[in-house]
Amino acid sequence: MQKPMSANPLPLWTCPDCGVAVTNPRHVRCEACIAGDPAHSPEISKRRGAAIAARKRALSEWDKATPGVVYDPELFRRAILPRLATVKLMDIAEAAGCCKASASDIRRGKWTPHVSIRAALAGLAGLEFEACQFSCWSGRLAAENWRPVPLIQVLCFSVHF
Repeated sequence: MQKPMSANPLPLWTCPDCGVAVTNPRHVRCEACIAGDPAHSPEISKRRGAAIAARKRALSEWDKATPGVVYDPELFRRAILPRLATVKLMDIAEAAGCCKASASDIRRGKWTPHVSIRAALAGLAGLEFEACQFSCWSGRLAAENWRPVPLIQVLCFSVHF
């Protein structure tokens, strides 16, 4: 449970843009600079929220469609990650349905992707996975209508070199 904010919160640091005190521990910039940033407009925030919600729904659907599936959580780090070092970031981003920055985090091992997209990444890495008998949603969103688009059959747990 979160503590309620006090009436006069103490400044944590100063905004790098204007130097005003930042009182929200979850923000880097002050409220005025955040409000003035076009990337935080209500329309963009709504689209970003819709994209995040769609991805969470897709992962939830995948988890429900694959109850009891057992996989080796270290498989990605052992077999796939080392082979992604030479794969272009845009190819990783496209396969994972994420932005280029997240693709960089995946390739550096900073972020481990959900098991539902590991087969696509393994394909990029030159590995072949056994396909399971179901389809799932990639969570990738079409730019115009922000709906999930289907992905080929995914998920496999034995890697063939």
